[in-house]
Amino acid sequence: MRKIIATLLTLTLLAAACTSEEETATTAVDEASETTTADEDASHDDTDEEDSHNNDESSHSDEGASHSDGIEITDLENAPTVDLSVTSDELGGQILDITLTNFEISVENASTEPLEGEGHLHLLVDGERTKRFYNEQLYVELEDGEHTLEVEVSANNHAAYTIDGEPIRAAADVVVVNNGDKLVSESELDSTAGVELNVVADPIAGANVTLTTTDFEFANGFDANSTSANTGWVVLTVDGNPIENLIGDSAHIKLAEPGTYEIAAQLVSASGAALTNDTGVIRAAESVTIVN
Repeated sequence: MRKIIATLLTLTLLAAACTSEEETATTAVDEASETTTADEDASHDDTDEEDSHNNDESSHSDEGASHSDGIEITDLENAPTVDLSVTSDELGGQILDITLTNFEISVENASTEPLEGEGHLHLLVDGERTKRFYNEQLYVELEDGEHTLEVEVSANNHAAYTIDGEPIRAAADVVVVNNGDKLVSESELDSTAGVELNVVADPIAGANVTLTTTDFEFANGFDANSTSANTGWVVLTVDGNPIENLIGDSAHIKLAEPGTYEIAAQLVSASGAALTNDTGVIRAAESVTIVN
């Protein structure tokens, strides 16, 4: 039996002198595989998160880059291209599917010097950069209403690639209608899936996470009727607090202050059930120390 649960758990983690990059409102199952109720009007909601995106991450102007900060593409035959399509799941979450050409996403070189033809992506919501990401699929939750989503092709140093001074972007307009509280199963599903986790400190801000999953496929959003024990998403947590539903193998996590953090990844079915094996919930954890 499903239980109406408010599972929008977020974490606003601001890095000193760093640009805030994450839209952290997420639907999550906690590390103990119990669903808990969180106040969806908590101070760490989408609006607060978007308001915090005005801080510069560094001299690279990760979030605040203007057109003049871009890297101009002169070889137009080999210029990167990006296409975007957006669909909604049954709870009003937005699934972004991105298609890239002439461009390679590089997690290992993020926040370093630009290299032609590689970098990462940024999400813009209503004209403001809100998130750095590394996958060609992204799950986001937004406030009800009309929004414009844009995906920007960025160099390793976070500057936008440009043509004739204009950032290389793809855009889509969406109307968000959330279907009330989240319906999340309290059940567990025995699974043969597995997950391994690698976490490294980002040279500028936060940490970069890379996952390796086995016998597991990422789902396209929430599906209350799913019974698959090997399809779903990964719930990322920082010190036990869920921050993102990940439908890809890499992520950037902003971290508030210097210190040591435990980053964990737990496998969850598309219906919200914790995936388990004979040792308990299927998860991996690793500590990272942030000094900047």
